[in-house]
Amino acid sequence: MPPGYVPPSPVVSKDPVTGQIVTNIVPVGTWVQKYFLNVVDFADPSAPTVRKTISLPGRLTGISHAGEMLYTIGPQFDLVKWTTDWNEWLAASAYDGVAAFLVDTVALPQSWPHPLLIKDAHALVARPAESTDGKNLLEAWTLSGAGRFVRVGTTLLGSPAQALGAFGDALAVRGPSDVALYSSSNPAALSLISKQEVSACLWFDLTFADGSLEKGIWVPLSDFGALKIGPP
Repeated sequence: MPPGYVPPSPVVSKDPVTGQIVTNIVPVGTWVQKYFLNVVDFADPSAPTVRKTISLPGRLTGISHAGEMLYTIGPQFDLVKWTTDWNEWLAASAYDGVAAFLVDTVALPQSWPHPLLIKDAHALVARPAESTDGKNLLEAWTLSGAGRFVRVGTTLLGSPAQALGAFGDALAVRGPSDVALYSSSNPAALSLISKQEVSACLWFDLTFADGSLEKGIWVPLSDFGALKIGPP
């Protein structure tokens, strides 16, 4: 039984047929979702090793420091109150190949959309205008020397970011009707390279885009060909 758990009070009632007094316990349940990490070590390609499955505080969304730092997204569960607020949190955990150790967490915006991208040792988090006094932002967060998340940069966007895509040092930011290309060589100080208007009805997806900072990126538009953003 978890710490702080309070069992439900019994419900006493009379059976309508027999007239007997019946005591029932009201069933109480809490939905808990668990996340696990499975790693296959290919240090020896001829004999890959399956490492022990470990528990994570959320779904894996990125890594840094050659896989020694894991970034996950998920709700925080209160083991004392046995509840969760169901908000999304970004968590950083140190991974030594055997276990993951939570370093720090930071709350993500409750407004949507708020896409997130891990770039090197930075977390780029989009914050829509509803939660920032009318400003659509793209924030850069990183872990300080003390192991705490700190915001190290903020980029003002013309519209709320709906998706982020990384192509080397090129960062694509998809808005409701445009795609902007930034240089992310310094994630804490993004530099706008180019911006292209795109009709929202094309349903373009950055997942299938490709390119580089030097050559620009190509965004497929299904039956309508492809859109190039960046240097000619």
